[in-house]
Amino acid sequence: MFGKNKGWALVLSGGGAKGIAHIGVLKFLEEKGIIPDLIAGTSVGAIIGGAYSCGMSAKELEDFVVNDFNYKDYFDIRTIHLPDMVWTKALQAGETMRNLFNRLGVDGGEKIYAKLIEMTKDKDFGQEKIPFICNAVDILNHRHLILDSGKIAKAIRASMAVPGLITPCVSGDSMLVDGGVVDNMIVRASVERGYKRVIAVNLNKYGPVARKHLVNGVDVIYEAMFVNSRMIKRVGNDKPDLEIIASDGRSYEDFSEPEKLIKLGYETAKKVERKIKRISGNSIFGLF
Repeated sequence: MFGKNKGWALVLSGGGAKGIAHIGVLKFLEEKGIIPDLIAGTSVGAIIGGAYSCGMSAKELEDFVVNDFNYKDYFDIRTIHLPDMVWTKALQAGETMRNLFNRLGVDGGEKIYAKLIEMTKDKDFGQEKIPFICNAVDILNHRHLILDSGKIAKAIRASMAVPGLITPCVSGDSMLVDGGVVDNMIVRASVERGYKRVIAVNLNKYGPVARKHLVNGVDVIYEAMFVNSRMIKRVGNDKPDLEIIASDGRSYEDFSEPEKLIKLGYETAKKVERKIKRISGNSIFGLF
């Protein structure tokens, strides 16, 4: 299995609300008839990538986030009137603090898990249209895991369990949280599975973060979670052939104006169209 060239992988990083930009990248690829041989996602990258791999089109994903998505419909914070900036206000609420101290996270994850089952058509790994993997971290046994078996929705639910905000996935002697804690862009895992060419979409810019972009506790949690991935220099099998930075600097929990994020992803991919075609093999110049 390992070592054989299976084509190319599309790796989608985590980044909270910024992940809507992934839809724009997929929309561009779809329009050009460029289909990845593997999709590998972390956190929100796992949500978008997993849904796409199971048959949701870029257009369906776009319609969902633009027309139907309401953040508070999928997170179980009760008795609180939540405006659009749900986490900003929720973190100020007494019930949220009680949840944080009385259970393993602010949100139990049941509503989002039900939606993930719907988005993935309750498929198991091996049933998806495009092969898919995602990652999570077992905080009990200090293991970084690549998830590639069982229910895809369950794996995504583990990959997006931001510590403190969404309860971990507990199974046997394992407690799984967001994969971004260890690796927010699983390039190496894709290469080790035989996909020697990798295009990665990174939602987080390198370099210092402007103080104005950390507006609340959620931003601090996300930024701290991704520090590890930003500090480690990617070399060898951990370095993608092309890294697309799709970020407009917004807060991790700012779901407003999703159209702008989709356009950002689309236009960012469009700027490197020739490189994408060369790496994917969808080019008269080829790779070999």
